[in-house]
Amino acid sequence: MITDSKGTLLINSDKYNDHVYDYHLGVYTFLETNFDKKLKDYLKKLKQFRELRNERLKDPTIYDQLPHIKGNQWNARKRDLKQIEKLLKETKNLDILEIGAWNGWLSNRLSKMGHNVTAIDYFMDEYDGLAAKKHYIDNNWTAIQMDVDEIDVIKKKMDLIVFNNNFSYLSDPFTILKKAKALLKDEGMIFILGLAFFSETTHINNHFSKLIVKYKEQYGLDLFVKPCKMYFTESDKTLFKKSGIQLKWFPWFLKSQISSFFYKNKPAFFFGLYKK
Repeated sequence: MITDSKGTLLINSDKYNDHVYDYHLGVYTFLETNFDKKLKDYLKKLKQFRELRNERLKDPTIYDQLPHIKGNQWNARKRDLKQIEKLLKETKNLDILEIGAWNGWLSNRLSKMGHNVTAIDYFMDEYDGLAAKKHYIDNNWTAIQMDVDEIDVIKKKMDLIVFNNNFSYLSDPFTILKKAKALLKDEGMIFILGLAFFSETTHINNHFSKLIVKYKEQYGLDLFVKPCKMYFTESDKTLFKKSGIQLKWFPWFLKSQISSFFYKNKPAFFFGLYKK
C-alpha cells in the first residue's frame, strides 16, 4: 500500500502483481516490471549525461533554499513559484499532486505553505530526482517514482494537480490530462507550468535533432525514455482550448511575448489553467 503523509490511500499496490513495489530513501517505487528495467538502464545513462553538463545539485545545503538560488533555470522556477503563490493565496490544507516533481523543490514549497503534497516522477537520483527528498529539513510530503502514464491508478482525489514544466515531454499529454481531470475533486484545478509555443519551429527542431543524435551516439539510448512531442506550436493552442485549458500569461511573461512577436523562432510562454 502507498499512502500519503496523512495515511490516506494513494495506490493499492497489492493489486498489481506485474509491478515492482519498493520504499527506499523516503521514496516509493511503483513501476510495471518491464518498464522498471528499461527505466533503470535509461537513468544510469541520463545521470552520466547530466553530470557532464553539471546539472546535478550536489550541495545538500542548498535544497531548502530552492528555488531561491542563482542560475537562469532557477530564475524561471522563481517565477513559477510566484504564479502559484498568487493563485493559491489564503488557501490551506489542499490535497495536491505534482507531476514531474524532479528533485522535489516545488512539492517542498507547497508543503511548507500548509498543503498535503504527493510528488511523482521517473527520476530517482539523490542529487537530480526524488531521492533528493532527504536533503530537505521538513520533508513532510510523499514521493513516488512511477510512470506518469499510470496516474489513473491513484485512488485519492485532489484539489490541485500541477504539471511542472513537463507537459510537452509526456508521451501522450492530452490523454494524461484527461486522466488528471478524473482525479480532481469538485472545483479542483490543474496548473500547467512552462508552456512554450513556437511560431517558427526550424530552430527548436534542429536543436532537439542534434541533441537526440549526439545522445544516441554517446550512450546508445534515446534521449527521452518515451517518445514525446518536445515542444508545442501555435497550432497546438486549439488542442488546449478543446481540453478546457485557459492559456494565461503574467506580467513577467511580457518579454517573451514581445520577443516571440518580432523573432518567430522564439517561444511565447504561457501558464495553463483548468478549473473543474
